[in-house]
Amino acid sequence: MVISQAVLYFDSKYHIWYVNSDNKQGRELCYSNSIDGIKWTDHIICTLKHKNANPWHIDINIIDNQIWLICYDLNNLHLYRGINYTKFEYVKELLRPSVIGSFYHCGLYRSILIKDEEYKLYFSADDSFKTYIGIMSGKSPEELSVISPNNKKHSSIWNLVK
Repeated sequence: MVISQAVLYFDSKYHIWYVNSDNKQGRELCYSNSIDGIKWTDHIICTLKHKNANPWHIDINIIDNQIWLICYDLNNLHLYRGINYTKFEYVKELLRPSVIGSFYHCGLYRSILIKDEEYKLYFSADDSFKTYIGIMSGKSPEELSVISPNNKKHSSIWNLVK
């Protein structure tokens, strides 16, 4: 089963990363590319240098000539830095479900990393009653922290949508 595709177009090619959940050993991150977006190269299983890597939903982006992988593993959001298109080194855990009272205390989901004036990570979350879009912000992907709508650091009992 192919899930959670991330597609980028650069160097006159389409590049796709996706999660393959057909493997009996667990889920794998795979990579392929295409000139026309129709015929793809055979997939390559990516190396995620983290002992507990278990990708479910991913985002990949190239920012400032660096490949960044955000990986949701059914529990937490993790940050990886691309060594190349198929090898990723583990950087850190970005976020895990928080304490009761937080808008993300029951779960996290897919996310996306962008850069405008600074780095921002938009992520899906829920508190078992509603779903939300949360934002993490920082000067680098390694320094992201959850922010509130007034651009202040998040308090663990703050509710994103009132």
